[in-house]
Amino acid sequence: MARIAARALAAKGSCVLVPPVRVQDALGAATYTVVSSPAGNLSLTLLERTGYRGPFLPGFRPLSSKTGPGWFSHVDHLTLACTRGSSPTLMRWFHDCLGFHHLPLSPGEDPELGFEVTAGSGQGGLRLTALQTRPCSAVPTLVLAESLPGAAGGPDQVQQFLARHRGPGLQHVGLYTPNITEATEGVTLAGGRLLIPPKAYYQQPGKERQIRAAGHEPNQLALQGILLDGEKGKFLLQVFTKSLFAEDTFFLELIQRQGATGFGQGNIRALWQSVEEQAARGQEA
Repeated sequence: MARIAARALAAKGSCVLVPPVRVQDALGAATYTVVSSPAGNLSLTLLERTGYRGPFLPGFRPLSSKTGPGWFSHVDHLTLACTRGSSPTLMRWFHDCLGFHHLPLSPGEDPELGFEVTAGSGQGGLRLTALQTRPCSAVPTLVLAESLPGAAGGPDQVQQFLARHRGPGLQHVGLYTPNITEATEGVTLAGGRLLIPPKAYYQQPGKERQIRAAGHEPNQLALQGILLDGEKGKFLLQVFTKSLFAEDTFFLELIQRQGATGFGQGNIRALWQSVEEQAARGQEA
């Protein structure tokens, strides 16, 4: 199947970067191949492991509590920073080639327009388009992020990513955790640097009541920089790290879902403002 899929993608314009390779151990054999995508230098690894009885691939072993903290269970989503106006083309490619479908982030959302997050008059904003495969699939959700026109205060974080990364690419990975306060504490103690939301975020009208309704303490979330969004018993908690590399591009998101299936639309603007404020402080320093 990996060989057939690679040939099919090559027929649609992808380059086969790594021809099919067969690997095996005592638990069976698997095949992988690497192909290019239309999203900058982002490449895709295709795995065929129907004949493999191990947990993942030959040479891998499951992580036990004795060898790691187990803060995260799986990858929740991947976000790509894209050039302005490219989201519809990328969405069609991921649909036609890999079977992804549009996942609305707001009721009645036009897939060609996506979900717009404006940052205020003359400040631009973000356009987000979410894609997913079939329900209950183990494949992470894919989010396309591009800048809206109109920013007057210099390049935003997507534009900065494109410049520093020298093109489109993977902006962040969302890691799912069943306990975000514990995971955040562990990441911090391990040396992880977290992005701090604006202080006004936790002072919004109704925010304290919302946090308590989700079963959390407002002071604890504020201390750790954890964002919370949701209503009607369905909540989403998020915290973001600073960039992992000197280029100030790629970062991680820790995410806990309490019944919510979206991406914390109410938190997106808070994250935007937080990143922009810290970028401004960095330019002043």
